[in-house]
Amino acid sequence: MTTGEADGAIRDAIETLTRLGAEGNVGARRASERAARDWEEERLDRAIKALRKGARHVEERKARSRLLVDVARALYAASRFGDAQEVLDEALEQDYENALAWRGLAYSRHVTGNYSSAVDAYLRYLEIGEADYEVLLNFGALMQELG
Repeated sequence: MTTGEADGAIRDAIETLTRLGAEGNVGARRASERAARDWEEERLDRAIKALRKGARHVEERKARSRLLVDVARALYAASRFGDAQEVLDEALEQDYENALAWRGLAYSRHVTGNYSSAVDAYLRYLEIGEADYEVLLNFGALMQELG
């Protein structure tokens, strides 16, 4: 993932919280403002922390899960796969059927060498998500690595 993709992921998450803030969710509004300020100042850790805190103010579980996937995308861009896995686990606690969370979890487990768990996550993604070239390529590479 490129810096541009990280920027897009962070901005998507901030936009979600900003929208909720405009609907009267004060905690989401404050978290979005804090995250935006930290991101502009290139403080990724603080922006991520603000977004995760803001996710607690999102009442609808599927929306919270999608927000956490955006946070995980930003962590991938920073090559922080372990942190991304933790956030994706949170996302799946909110919405077990979130295909993008399963996809991200499969990839992060794969690149960190947690192969058997990666296989499980890829299979779960393929059950509920749309198989695309990148996922199939990564899954095929993993299966080849496993022999």
